[in-house]
Amino acid sequence: MMRFTLPFLFTASACALNTALFDDVVSKVEEMVREYRDFMESLYLEKRCDETSLTECQAANYDDCFAALPNPTCPAGAEYSIPSCGGGEECSGFVDFTTSVYSIAPGTEESDPLVIESVCFSRFMDEWLIQRNERDKAVWDEIGIKPQASFFGSATGAFRYYPGRRSKSCGIYDPTIRPWFVAGSSGPKNIVLVLDKSGSMQGARMSLMKEAAIRVIETLTISDRVAIVVFDETAKIIADEGKHLYQASNESKAILVEAINNMEAKGATNIYDALDNAFDVLNISIGEELAVPCNSAILFLTDGEMTHPEGITPENVTDLVTRRLNETSTRNQKPVMFFSYSVSEAEKVHALPKELACSHEYGVWSRIDRDDKIVEALSSYYRLFALNLGLEENGDFVAWVEPYIYSTGDTLGTTASAPLYDRTKSPPLFLGVVGIDIPFAALQRALGTDDIAKAIEELARRSVAVCPTLELTQCELDSYRAALGGEESRCLQDICSADDLVETIATQCTDSSKYPDNLLANEGAKELTFEESVCCVSDNASDTGVCVGSDLLDDGKDGLSKGAIAGIAVGGAVGLMCLVFLCLQMCGGKSKDEPKTIYVNPQPTAPHHHPPTA
Repeated sequence: MMRFTLPFLFTASACALNTALFDDVVSKVEEMVREYRDFMESLYLEKRCDETSLTECQAANYDDCFAALPNPTCPAGAEYSIPSCGGGEECSGFVDFTTSVYSIAPGTEESDPLVIESVCFSRFMDEWLIQRNERDKAVWDEIGIKPQASFFGSATGAFRYYPGRRSKSCGIYDPTIRPWFVAGSSGPKNIVLVLDKSGSMQGARMSLMKEAAIRVIETLTISDRVAIVVFDETAKIIADEGKHLYQASNESKAILVEAINNMEAKGATNIYDALDNAFDVLNISIGEELAVPCNSAILFLTDGEMTHPEGITPENVTDLVTRRLNETSTRNQKPVMFFSYSVSEAEKVHALPKELACSHEYGVWSRIDRDDKIVEALSSYYRLFALNLGLEENGDFVAWVEPYIYSTGDTLGTTASAPLYDRTKSPPLFLGVVGIDIPFAALQRALGTDDIAKAIEELARRSVAVCPTLELTQCELDSYRAALGGEESRCLQDICSADDLVETIATQCTDSSKYPDNLLANEGAKELTFEESVCCVSDNASDTGVCVGSDLLDDGKDGLSKGAIAGIAVGGAVGLMCLVFLCLQMCGGKSKDEPKTIYVNPQPTAPHHHPPTA
């Protein structure tokens, strides 16, 4: 097990950055993420299709919205602070270290067999995580924090989070569009969006394209590079200094989002110059080492036929894209993927976008036949990257995201994530992503700096150190096209027969009669406000360190939950021990401003916040 020396870890350095210790801390977290990934992959194979597992899943899960948790406790400390509950100096919010909670992405049916399978097999992660946190407690102590939150986001939109806690934003969390999920399933990349803002895009279509483009931007991380080209009768580059890919930091993403929001639909349609400019941005950035040396993608969306400039034919555009894709791939020594989206009811509009995709080895075309499908189509590009992250040579891959404020408090943290696969399939079948949170202050202490920007720079360096390999056969790629857009999206019908196609999306295990019809264990908190079900206060009268809340039930009745009552009993029994422990802590020179740590039961502790909400 990796060891750290506390005096060096917590010394604020006026000297050089301690990159060696920083890398050691980051490496340990990455090791934990990979171990978590491996365990979840084994659970998938062992439990997903097990009939007993499915049967026992009936009414056996706690959701993050309505369920009253079985064993809520109230640990103290800044990392447990919930703003709407008060300061949280003594106690703040209920957390259950004996169970995880689940949620399902909006627009996803809870009755979907694949969703049910994801919820049911993932519930077995709880006991393993409890044991792992206890095993690794010494390591977390040396890093200077408590064991961290761990979570699994399924490709189906199901999400499971440990330790259990209620979410304030019920029913709106979609793991598949969060930076930790997209980074963990696609790796570092260069992205150029090429967006049609000609006159025909007016109205709802323009609004939906903006929403889709913003979603793509917001899922990118500091290990990615990005620029935008918008076009009507002319083309305009939105890039760093007008010619370089931006690093996808929070600051540069805000610049791009503002530019997207300011777009207005007008004018003719100049596809040729728009795509030419997109390749210019990629090539200049690669040549000046301002791109990541990893895979790249152009995301091109249009709703009309090319009308400008005069004299340019669709064949000219196809020749341009073929030539420049080959040039850029050769220059960067990595594939450039070309995603082509056409949204129109007119059949002739789709001909050129499909031809552009099919003229290239890594091209994918999608027909968008309804405006309300624009967001889903454009933001699902990363799934092609995910196809090959399951290869053995990508086994060490872990992604990091730029630090963000956790949604339930004011803690600045980051997430390390990794994809999981059904590796019995060829190619491995993408299942989802696991993640572990870590407060950013711990990484700053390891690096020996209070400068957040320097710590982010080191994290970015770490994130792009290894680029995932992308190696798809022709028929594997055509299988992906078929799964994405049906038979009409395929490019290689003459080369790849139906028998040559492979599975790229999971199918359900068995007939639906064997699936539970109710996942939720109880709805004991359904009638309570967020504050009523989450906030707790310290029982200062007894001075036992036990935190008492009201109206949090596991049986739907008034009063304390059974878990809280049990916790109070335990607290009373060990009150003297807690007081001795606290005295020793204070006498040992602890700062008077540092909050006490209060345990209601002996479960390992972890931050209670969700992964990023934007």
